[in-house]
Amino acid sequence: MLQHCPKTCGLCDEVVEFEVIDHNMRWVPVTIWTYKNCIDNSPSCQRRSYLCKIPLYKNIMKMECAYTCGFCGR
Repeated sequence: MLQHCPKTCGLCDEVVEFEVIDHNMRWVPVTIWTYKNCIDNSPSCQRRSYLCKIPLYKNIMKMECAYTCGFCGR
């Protein structure tokens, strides 16, 4: 359940951040769920840490390697 339903199980905190959506600098609120117990869910996070900053991989890395990527508390 930790991996598939962390929000439902009460394992997450809600954090609202803002993100630029276009070149006109319009900002929109983005809700991000952060793990209360921020951990890595994959044993290969250290090896794959270079993916943390690549936009294409950001969402999966937040789920799998939040601690290694420094996404905790954001």
